[in-house]
Formats: sequence, C-alpha cells, structure tokens
Amino acid sequence: NSMEEASEKDELLKKYEKLKKHLKSADGVEKILKDNIHPDENCIVYCPLVNKDENGNPIIGIDVLELYKKKLEEIYGSENINCYFMHSNLTDSINSENLKKFQQLQPNKINFMIVVSKYDVGIHVPCSKMIWYRNLDENSYTLLSQQMGRVMKGLMPGQLLAEEERPLIIDLPNNLLKVHNDKIFKINSFSLSSSSSELLSKF
Repeated sequence: NSMEEASEKDELLKKYEKLKKHLKSADGVEKILKDNIHPDENCIVYCPLVNKDENGNPIIGIDVLELYKKKLEEIYGSENINCYFMHSNLTDSINSENLKKFQQLQPNKINFMIVVSKYDVGIHVPCSKMIWYRNLDENSYTLLSQQMGRVMKGLMPGQLLAEEERPLIIDLPNNLLKVHNDKIFKINSFSLSSSSSELLSKF
C-alpha cells in the first residue's frame, strides 16, 4: 500500500544520504597512493586486460600499460617515477631488461612495474607493494593468490618483518572482498577513511 511504499522510500533516502556523506569524506585514489607508495620503493601495478578511451573505444595490449603509466605520472609527476612494462607483446629480452631495471632503485624515485599478467608466476624480486587496478571475478582465486604472491613471502616461526618490508596491497576494485577465498585464508582489511569501501588491505 501507499504507506508502506512511502516508508520504504524514506528508508532508501536515508541510506542514500548516508552514502553521500561517506563519499564526500572518503580519501581519493591519488591520496591513497601518495600516502602509501613512497620514493625509494618499488611497486607492482596490475592493470585490466582491456580499457576504454573517452569515446568508449577499446584500449588493448601495450596501450593499456601506457594509459596507467600516464595515470601514475599525473599523480606523482613524471620526474619522480620510473615506469617499466612487462607484456607478452614485448620480446623476452625487453621484458628481462625491464625487470632488471625495476630492481635498480634510484634515489628519491619510485619504480613501478606495470603489467597485465606477465608478472604472475615465476618471478621473485624484492618488492612489498602492489596496486590492483585490475578487477578480478569471484572465481579468480588462483589468479588472486598468484598476484598476491609477488609481494608476499614465507617466514620462519618467530621471524618478524620490519615495517618497510611488510606487504601492502592497494586493492582499488575490492578483489580481496569479492573473490571466494574465505575457505583458504582470512584477510584483515581496514578502511582508510569513513568510506564503506575497504580500499586497502595490509598484512
């Protein structure tokens, strides 16, 4: 009836107003990245397989990596970062050279390795930070664990990591909350602000 409909509408409006307040007080992506990825560090960046330009046309291949390089340059300034690519469209020698350069930190600069999936397995370099731009579906546990494994490592009983060595994953699409992984391990997540979206998980 009309009374029930009016009551339901009022509840929805209250929820809408609450969400608007959360969004206004939430930290933006730029602040999250700057607060957590610093000079003299390296960081892996996982991009979507396909993106779209401003006209809705698909962006694929190396062009996707170039797009995210531009995003990072806009946030940090091109003079403050080094961006390297690994991709199946690049030769093995170029991928190997870029991986080598990624490991060689320069003073006061951040090294970003921008990839889609080329970095998923078989690569173990000192790196404890990762940005997920790529949106994984709920059944992508294997891919999720492979990509997380690029910044995580096993420890001996009683072994502790220094603060700067602790893995940190900035999970922009909320993959850690979405992918079915609760039967395998538990993840402690926290919100960077009053936003209802938990954008960052720290181990």
